[in-house]
Amino acid sequence: MTASIVVPALSARSVSVRLGDALIVDSVDLDVPSGQITALVGPNGAGKSTLFDCLSGALPAESGSIRLDGRDVTRSSPDQRSRLGIARTFQHVSVFPTLTVEENLRVGAEHRENLQLLRALFRGRRADEPRTPEIVESVMQRLGLLGLRHERAQGLETSTMRLVEIGRALCTRPKVLMLDEPASGLDDAESDRLRALLLELASEGLAILLVEHDLTLVGEVAQHLCALDHGQVLASGRSAELLALPDLVSLIGGTRSRRAAR
Repeated sequence: MTASIVVPALSARSVSVRLGDALIVDSVDLDVPSGQITALVGPNGAGKSTLFDCLSGALPAESGSIRLDGRDVTRSSPDQRSRLGIARTFQHVSVFPTLTVEENLRVGAEHRENLQLLRALFRGRRADEPRTPEIVESVMQRLGLLGLRHERAQGLETSTMRLVEIGRALCTRPKVLMLDEPASGLDDAESDRLRALLLELASEGLAILLVEHDLTLVGEVAQHLCALDHGQVLASGRSAELLALPDLVSLIGGTRSRRAAR
């Protein structure tokens, strides 16, 4: 019997990105499988955010290829990649400050609704396909935001705004969720709740790519790790094995949360 070939939800092959005269990402290979969490780590200036932006479509690849569910999206725009199932958050929290929590999440759900318009027109809406209000209500409940639905985002704590941003991404019902330093600014209790959420989402089949400096969190949630340094892959493999290498961890940098000492 021939073994089935597992196609990663998101993959990069020999991807390079140049900004001006500088080669920021140099021939990077990366796989982000469905149902698993993959961490992208490295010291400041390693090229993590540039690669992240390239994968989401915000920056063009100078060379190499990017595939989503086996489909070449190397030259696709961010909106096209969103339509195909990529959702992302940002290193610096990006919410609509004057909108309420519920309205922020509706932006994500309505974006998805618009993307489904042609299918609804030509093939009809599936009877079991949830509508925008149902999606928003479900995500708010999952993230513990029901009691804050009418609060404007600009008055919320950083940790809550990060949840709102993640919630907006989840409302698009993505195949791949890309999170850029989601634990930044969170205390240990908040990081614990984030950890539980990420593991739950991955268990439901979502492919998650995590850029994170909290190596304790990375070790707790990520099955795979890709370490960058000066735009090149320094190491790639199982997180537990790579994070057990002191020299690699020292070069990666990052932080260890207080949870590690407990």
